[in-house]
Amino acid sequence: GNLSRKDLLKRGNQIQNKLFKNPETQAELNTLINTYVKQQYSDLFYTRNTSQGDMNILLQNTKLYQGNKLQFVVVQKHINEALDFKNADYTWTVKRGEKLVMTKNGTEKTGFYFTPQKTGPHLVRVDVDFPNGTTKTGTLSFDVYERTNIDYRPFDPGKGDVIKLRATRRFPNSNVVWRMDGDIFARGTYEPSFQEFKGYGGSYNINVSVKDRKSGNVRYYGETTIGIKKPSVHVRASETETGQEVAIGKDTLVVGEDKKITFQARPKSFPTGKTLNHIFRVNGDIKQDGPQSEFTLDVKANARTSLEVTTQAGEQGVVATRTITINPNKKSRKELAASVGTQTDGWFSVRHTGLFVLFTVMGLGMVLSKVR
Repeated sequence: GNLSRKDLLKRGNQIQNKLFKNPETQAELNTLINTYVKQQYSDLFYTRNTSQGDMNILLQNTKLYQGNKLQFVVVQKHINEALDFKNADYTWTVKRGEKLVMTKNGTEKTGFYFTPQKTGPHLVRVDVDFPNGTTKTGTLSFDVYERTNIDYRPFDPGKGDVIKLRATRRFPNSNVVWRMDGDIFARGTYEPSFQEFKGYGGSYNINVSVKDRKSGNVRYYGETTIGIKKPSVHVRASETETGQEVAIGKDTLVVGEDKKITFQARPKSFPTGKTLNHIFRVNGDIKQDGPQSEFTLDVKANARTSLEVTTQAGEQGVVATRTITINPNKKSRKELAASVGTQTDGWFSVRHTGLFVLFTVMGLGMVLSKVR
């Protein structure tokens, strides 16, 4: 996320303690600063172009879109350690091409925010006037562009998949450049592709820039991160007769009346091109095993049921499983059957006791009648 100006200034001033080895010139000092920022903080700072001049300007943003707030700061470090940065006067100017866009100045203007309203090449300049009469200057050039989205297929790529990319906006007579993790991997096409090679848990930072060949300016820019997640299987439930979707909670499903429910296995991040097999188990017993991704179950409202869905790629391929408990607060069918059996045994016991008493009374009556 964005750093506060105080933290940003602190980080800029502490950079030299990490890497510097007594630079002899301001140019060497700035080179070391820029090298360290690019190696350690390329996800936070703009590093495509570097600051020119004595004063080193850092831009804390990598998304230079039209209308996006950008944060600039000057590194308060110079080869001449006698320069008083604290009491210096800072003047910032922003130009778009040759046109002046804005100016800011003051003794505490060591950084500022700027929101570009138009696309195209921009230049930020800072003039630092020190109390001893010395002035030091720095400039940073960058392009502001419109955003283009990057679509990719498959949506949930798996290990070893061929991933196809597509930039959604195009410009005639343009130069298209694609980068992966900062390195160029494709040119001259709006729809490149590459084969996944990092495996599960890996990710790819992809960006594309579309430049106008005539002016050399970036017109569109887009970026996205593609993650390779471990395979999983999601399950969708719907009423068989109506097709109405039934909401599944966190691995639970509550059904208030007896009905047929159709469950659909929806695998994610499985390698494409592999035959998928789906196994549906009900209370531990396999009820369906094969390529069919749908399974219909008679759900009883008064019984707890366990549904386990397993998807597998190939005979010994990747496996993912999800278990759903239906009506978790109810008893299972086995528990219900055991309960009914206990009640029945009790009824027979009571009836047998009653018959014994009845026969005893009848026998006693017959004896008494004989005595009479």
